[in-house]
Amino acid sequence: MNSDKIYLIITSDCEEYTMPIVPVDGAKKYKTGLNVYPKSSSPHDKFVYTNKNSVHTSYTKWSAWIRIVIIPSNQKELCKCGNNKSCGAVRQIILSKRYPLYDLKTIKKFNLKITADYISYACKLGKIDILEWWKNSGLPLEYDSDAIKYASYYSHINILEWWKTSGLPLKYSDEPLNHAIAYNDSKVVNWWKKSGLKLKYDMGFLYMTGNIYKLPV
Repeated sequence: MNSDKIYLIITSDCEEYTMPIVPVDGAKKYKTGLNVYPKSSSPHDKFVYTNKNSVHTSYTKWSAWIRIVIIPSNQKELCKCGNNKSCGAVRQIILSKRYPLYDLKTIKKFNLKITADYISYACKLGKIDILEWWKNSGLPLEYDSDAIKYASYYSHINILEWWKTSGLPLKYSDEPLNHAIAYNDSKVVNWWKKSGLKLKYDMGFLYMTGNIYKLPV
């Protein structure tokens, strides 16, 4: 089947329609099967989906699940959006069961494009199996400083160690150490201190936040 005709939707962990950062009591949630916006809802309320070739543009740090979308035959597309009109919107959709987005089986099932954002969010979740597979996959190794930043922010020492020993050029800024010092994450601060890597931090930020005395020495 033409991958332009395979439609997908990415949802947050709580699977609410509006994809909020935190769950909202009483909010409507995506479910397997038919999902309908009621007639009483705002005309602007709609389900936005994308085709398989462009689903990678929907990765965010709140993304958790991916589902196959079927458009009911009685639904008229409300609009087209995205590059090359790759996204569409309707008031009713039929959804398959959900698959965890940051999962090796899901990567292979949907042949997901592995972007720098995907790698960063995999690091946020501590997915070392994805990093190992990706490094040896033969794919272009796209990543940026957010990978190490998220590993530090979420105290994933095993991910930090993986990057250190990966043999890949390390990309990181002063944000990881600034954050660890400001939030008293001694585990991460100690890892950086013992890592042998150049310690990057913002003296001005640490001074302004009253954390200058916590600098590792």
